[in-house]
Amino acid sequence: MKRLLFLCLFVIYSLSFAGVSVQLLNNPVPCYEIAVISFQSTESISNPFTNLNLTAKFYGPDGSQFNVEGFYNGQLTWLIRFMPNKPGVWSYTWQFNDQHGAGSFNCVTKRNSKLHGHIRIDQNNPHKLRFEDGTPLHWLGGKYIDFDDPYYKTAERASVPERMPKAQYVPLVHTYLQAIAAKGLNGIVLKLRVLPLNDDLNSMDLDFLATVDQIMNWCLELGINVQLNFFDTWGKRKPGSDISIVNPPITDLLLEPHYSNTYVNETKFFFRYCIARYAAYPNLMWELWNEAEVMKPDPAIVKTAATLYASYFRTYDPYQIPIGASELQAGGYPIHLTFFHAGFKCPSSEWNWTHTRTHNPALHAKWAAYAAYGWSNNRPILWNELYPKDDADPRGYLYATNTAAHDWFRASFWGNLTAGCVGTSEFCWANITDVPNKVTDYHEYFARFIGQIKDVNLLDPADAEVRGVSGTATLCRYYGKEYVVYCFTQTSGSKSSIQINLPAGNYYYDWYNPKTGQMMGTRGLHNQSSTGWISFPTPTYNQDIVFYLVEQSYSQTVVPVELAFFRAEAHDGTVILKWRTESESNNYGFAIERALAKDTTFTEIGFVPGHGTTQMAQEYTFRDKPPYGMRVKYRLRQIDHDGTFANSQVQELMMNLAQPESFNIRLYPNPARDRIQLQVAMTQPEELRFTIYNILQQTVYQSDWSALPPGVHTLNWDRVSLIGTRAPSGLYFYAVEPRSQKPVQTGKFLLLR
Repeated sequence: MKRLLFLCLFVIYSLSFAGVSVQLLNNPVPCYEIAVISFQSTESISNPFTNLNLTAKFYGPDGSQFNVEGFYNGQLTWLIRFMPNKPGVWSYTWQFNDQHGAGSFNCVTKRNSKLHGHIRIDQNNPHKLRFEDGTPLHWLGGKYIDFDDPYYKTAERASVPERMPKAQYVPLVHTYLQAIAAKGLNGIVLKLRVLPLNDDLNSMDLDFLATVDQIMNWCLELGINVQLNFFDTWGKRKPGSDISIVNPPITDLLLEPHYSNTYVNETKFFFRYCIARYAAYPNLMWELWNEAEVMKPDPAIVKTAATLYASYFRTYDPYQIPIGASELQAGGYPIHLTFFHAGFKCPSSEWNWTHTRTHNPALHAKWAAYAAYGWSNNRPILWNELYPKDDADPRGYLYATNTAAHDWFRASFWGNLTAGCVGTSEFCWANITDVPNKVTDYHEYFARFIGQIKDVNLLDPADAEVRGVSGTATLCRYYGKEYVVYCFTQTSGSKSSIQINLPAGNYYYDWYNPKTGQMMGTRGLHNQSSTGWISFPTPTYNQDIVFYLVEQSYSQTVVPVELAFFRAEAHDGTVILKWRTESESNNYGFAIERALAKDTTFTEIGFVPGHGTTQMAQEYTFRDKPPYGMRVKYRLRQIDHDGTFANSQVQELMMNLAQPESFNIRLYPNPARDRIQLQVAMTQPEELRFTIYNILQQTVYQSDWSALPPGVHTLNWDRVSLIGTRAPSGLYFYAVEPRSQKPVQTGKFLLLR
């Protein structure tokens, strides 16, 4: 498939107005990543969190418009974050109190193939989730992440990592995220629980939120989605409350969230600030509340409060990200998803527990009052807090070695799929040092299977169309196209058969081992002459087995070459073309073509072989030396093995080689302890400014504009910040900005203690 792409160079937009300096911190911005505009005030404000109005309107190349609010980020700096969802030029206007301005940036094709835009309810199936670009989302969840919690330090929980000092816990989080991403998992819960709201109720703990930013950014890069929690029954307490009480009275909770008529303005501030700070992240769902009903408040009062809080999301979230809440009672809230919880309610012997209660919650006596909030409620259902009741492990402390629990989780992953759920999380309370473990392995095998399904959102539950001769069999299917059956006996050495009611057609079928992640035997072919029941004998298996059946012509539906990115880089007169595919079908290779910018005819200048048919990501590189001083453009022409090629979804890439950079820079030493020196080599006169930012994107140092002649110049920074203090150790970013329209030079460095 022929695809072309525009390439834009990095530019920082910077303007100064009376009392405020405005900078666009990244340009171009890859699609589905975050543009950041910084506003630095020169004037002190009494409460910068609430006493300043910062808004922006963004206008897309397709005519779309987004109204976005900014937020205070410390040191007299405010930020606006925005996620562009279309390549092309985006313009914007902004208002900072009585100041106004405008700007633009270029959105280029996505850099990170794991990003697909914001999460949405599937328009064609209200029980399922899709990303903005149409990619289906089946939640493959890990545990919850929770830090800086001074409460609930009971003897049994005082030593869990979530109660560690943040400096010890957060690196464990990063390691954990990397581990689960490598196994194909794609979701976590991240707890706010009102913890970042300061006790004065009108300011935020920016150090806490910087850690949330860090975790969100790790997840963004790794392709891990986040349920960002706002309220929790075990949330932040009021000052002076008795923190030794494990299950606190609801009036002890800061903001008293169960009551809609108390702390109204303070609660709105908390929601509004957090939405402004995090709504731009595409890997996000809101979790309004966790287990609001545990302390047995009046359900009507809680629903009234939840209705008010849901309205805050609808008012202040420019992207209208789906809102969920945990526990069955949440099915009655005016939100989009229900996060089912069943911690220690499920016997480890009952592998079908969550499957059956998805469609009939009243099968569990405690849920009888909420029977309507299952599948019939017509919402996505995500099981995100589970652990089986086990007499040998009554509170889950043996999670790492409890094989009965591991087997139960494996069965739940598959049973929830065939029940039509949108996904499952692993044991959320697990010690972060105990995971990944065997449960994560089983989840990885499940994820691997999900990745081979044509479109998991087309599979609907249909248990009435399957029978197990022995054991239990459950089924989901896209009628006449694709079928998944989960069958279990819980015993070793099983061999039986399953019966499926199929329409006429030719079907391939396979047996899959959920304990090993391997196909069992060779693929079979079945001809069904008319609609009716057909029996398929199983191979010998231990405990459980998966049957996969797909209609022959549907299985051969061609998946086009999926191009993740295509870009160019210029180095000393050489253009390096780089591109990556996420999957390929019948791909013979890529013809590389070049043309002068003013021409419409391309000439083939090279060829790179493809990888045939593969579901694995592949990376490619090609080097070219175009005529120097010319403006050129490149494109790829993808060719199939039969010689045909596709001409759709054209993307263009431009590279201007007319003039080398007017200056080069070298920063040293790196890492540094006391002084940074920046060496600038100039080929032409230029006026430059040197700026340093911390990881919060706050300006730490900024030089005056300096008019420099050609030659080599050295700029020094002695580690003293704008407010006169010594800059702390950590990672920093710098930008050398010319007053002309030439590109900004950027980089990063590390300060040691």
